[in-house]
Amino acid sequence: MRQLFAVLILGIVGCTNAFTPAGYVGYVTKHLYTLPARFYELQTGPTSTGLGWRLEVTNISVTPITSTEEFTDQNTVLAKDNLHIEFRAHLLWRIDPENVRALVEKYGGTGMSPEQAAYANFIKEPFRTYTRERFRNTTAWTSRTTSM
Repeated sequence: MRQLFAVLILGIVGCTNAFTPAGYVGYVTKHLYTLPARFYELQTGPTSTGLGWRLEVTNISVTPITSTEEFTDQNTVLAKDNLHIEFRAHLLWRIDPENVRALVEKYGGTGMSPEQAAYANFIKEPFRTYTRERFRNTTAWTSRTTSM
C-alpha cells in the first residue's frame, strides 16, 4: 500500500496542467528528465491541456501588438528642407495563429519572449528604415500633417 501511495505521489508531482488564456496560442512542450523538450501540441486559448506528465506551455499573444520607435536626440531625421524632425512612430502588428509553431521554434531559445525576439530581429530595422525614408522626403511643415 505504501509503495502504491509513493508512486501516486510521484506521478502527481510530475504532472502539470498547461493553461493558455484567451487571445493567446500555446506552444506546448513535453519535458522528459534526461532528454530536451520536444513539441507536443498547439492550443488556442482559453483552454488547458488537462493533467499531463511534465508539460510546459509558452503562450504567444495573437492579439494586435503596438510597438513604438522614437526618433529623438541622435536619431532625428533630416527633412528635405535640412531641418531635424523629432517624432515617434507606432506600428500595429500581430502574429498569425497558424505560424506560432514556426515562430517559437525559430525565436524561442533567445532568452526573451518569441514576440520580442521576432520584433527585434525581423521587424524593427525595416520599420525604422521605412519611417526614416518616408520623413526624409518631406519638409518639416508637411511632416506635421502626414500620417503613414
